[in-house]
Amino acid sequence: KTLAIGVAAGIAAALLSFGSVVPSAFSLALFLIAPLPVMAAGLGWGPGAGLAAIAAAFLAVAGFGGLIPAIVVTAIITLPAAAMAYFANLARTSNDGGKDWFPLSAILFRGAILVAAGFVLIGVLVGYSNELLQLVVDEVLRQVQAADPQTVIPEATKEALRSFLGKA
Repeated sequence: KTLAIGVAAGIAAALLSFGSVVPSAFSLALFLIAPLPVMAAGLGWGPGAGLAAIAAAFLAVAGFGGLIPAIVVTAIITLPAAAMAYFANLARTSNDGGKDWFPLSAILFRGAILVAAGFVLIGVLVGYSNELLQLVVDEVLRQVQAADPQTVIPEATKEALRSFLGKA
């Protein structure tokens, strides 16, 4: 039963992730709620369900979207969600016989670290480099000027932006 719940949660997370690919006003909401099925499975049925959800989401996204999107969904959506659910379920018996739960601040911090590590992994996978960043900055500035030809971006501002974003 735990495995089935985890698989269903993983498929739900994968579908929500796919829904966020199509540009619409609703796509951001779908992306933001994509971790919720994994968190619910992990909180309600334990770490086994969370791991099953990670695996199911990875396989579903890999099957329909490819390996890189599957790694992205795993790195920034399902793995942090399952880990945060795991940490939220950690408790120990206190001196007075009650339970001491894992601190919320520690759960959120660990989740943020996992998401940040996921984005670093994505950067490595897509070949992030200073040259790529400069190309992206130039294209964004070109698109801004194309959208509104009256917009004038001074060359000093462009160079300052390139320099600021290009520093590691």
